[in-house]
Amino acid sequence: MAKVIVHHEVKDFDAWLEVFNAVEGLRRESGERSHEVFRAEDNPNFVTAIVEYTSLDAAKAWFSNDELKAKMMEAGVVGAPAIHFLADA
Repeated sequence: MAKVIVHHEVKDFDAWLEVFNAVEGLRRESGERSHEVFRAEDNPNFVTAIVEYTSLDAAKAWFSNDELKAKMMEAGVVGAPAIHFLADA
């Protein structure tokens, strides 16, 4: 099992969330087991997601997927996200 922490700013949280929810099936197919989404207290358009995957390889494959990159652009992600891959200790 692995977790990924993703930080990024979005143009509009509600628009981002709509796209995020629309790709749930694709995320599950990629090995996602669960997720939590948070917004920064001082900037509601700064999003942090903590996502659990079946494996580190599955997580890395999903985050290098061109379809994901296109969906992130569609969702209004501003700049490059900070992505941290975490393996069980």
